[in-house]
Amino acid sequence: MQKRTYYKQRLQRSLTGVLLLLLLASSCKKFVDIDLPGKNLLAPYVLENNSSLVAALNGVYSAMADPSGDLFIKPALFADELSASADLLSSQNTYSPTDAVPYRFFADYYKVVYNANYLLQGLETASTMLSPDTIKLVKGECYFLRAFSYFQLTNFYGMPPLVLTTNHNVAAFAPNSTEDALYAQIIADLKLAAGLLPNGYPEAAAAPVKRVRVNKQAVHTLLAKVYLYRKDWTNAIAMADSVLAVDSLYGLAGSIGAIFDPASKETIWQVFNQTGVTPIAAQLVPSSATVVPSITVRDEMVTAFDTSNDLRYKAWVKIQSLTTPAPAKYFYANKYKVRTAGAGTEYLVQFRLADIVLTKAEALARNNKLSDAVTELEKIRTRAGLLNPLPSDISSGALLDTIALERKRELAFEAGNRWFDLKRTGKALAVLQPIKPDFEEYRALLPYSAGASSTVIGVNPNMKQNDGYK
Repeated sequence: MQKRTYYKQRLQRSLTGVLLLLLLASSCKKFVDIDLPGKNLLAPYVLENNSSLVAALNGVYSAMADPSGDLFIKPALFADELSASADLLSSQNTYSPTDAVPYRFFADYYKVVYNANYLLQGLETASTMLSPDTIKLVKGECYFLRAFSYFQLTNFYGMPPLVLTTNHNVAAFAPNSTEDALYAQIIADLKLAAGLLPNGYPEAAAAPVKRVRVNKQAVHTLLAKVYLYRKDWTNAIAMADSVLAVDSLYGLAGSIGAIFDPASKETIWQVFNQTGVTPIAAQLVPSSATVVPSITVRDEMVTAFDTSNDLRYKAWVKIQSLTTPAPAKYFYANKYKVRTAGAGTEYLVQFRLADIVLTKAEALARNNKLSDAVTELEKIRTRAGLLNPLPSDISSGALLDTIALERKRELAFEAGNRWFDLKRTGKALAVLQPIKPDFEEYRALLPYSAGASSTVIGVNPNMKQNDGYK
């Protein structure tokens, strides 16, 4: 009993410290240009006026501004996109419960959950100094951020705990949830968010528009993905149509090179950073023409492209040709290009319109509306330079295979899309085992941490480890 109390107290101090660090983050302060509380985080200061409340909200967002880039890069290593000789655990999917990365992913998303819960709970008895419009925005964004975090956690871990409170006596010992319960909460949160948020972006007056805080259509984007994952094709189409209808805000970029421009109309939601430099390019793009890339594009990814005609291949996959120590060619990912501050501006794009178009195409195809699905799919293929139209009599199976291939190409190296696609379609084992000899079906889920210094299973006796892990 004393041991349990000790772990509970340690977890409580850890969670409280997490929120304190988030709200004191320099990115938050610079973004809204106000002073934040120095020590007493849980004092009502952050809920007393509009500026401090928005600063607190930006603290919730900042938990996603992963300085390592791991939340974007490692899922591409888990899949058949990238490989890193210095990171075989990710490249071969051989994590154990004692490794650091499974704990980091778990902890990073639960930081967002905890902070969103804190603000939602606090706003129930908020100061009368807060404007109703600000309260409405912050609530909507918190519901979205909690839903997004649980979407990620569910797809990485399967059945993580569902925690909707800041009560540490409850949170510290929450058992595994179920996939049905998690998705029900995700959908409920997103519906609440959609009712609170506008079509426009809170930072719309900024130039260029950064789209780093979510709006109603970002909510509908995630709902479209959730419904696709849950095989609810009709609602997936409806949510995709909701986003596509707002053509004053959104449109496919006219060229491949313009997709990741900070002001691109294709962007629905991107992750804010202070410097305009993502943590991605420094890892993926070689620092000079004589350096071996530390992370390379797998052959299976290269050959997925029509290398002669596909403009995405020409823009996003580059070759490093070296002569020493022996002649060799290395393929590396080139979607994000800015390695150092001052060289340009990039943001990590979490949602973009091409994903919505492909989501709609897949849902239509699975709903046996093949002609409509082809119409959507051709928007993506044509922009990519694939000008030979699909056959008019294409079968449902062939069309779904083509959509899956276009998702692999279009969303390559982006936000874990390929990893999640392999799992939701039940293809992870068939695709990955031939190139990763130790891959077994249970490795499609990460283990819960049981390490000596960073543990989930050890702190919470009510949680069960994912099957297959010891």
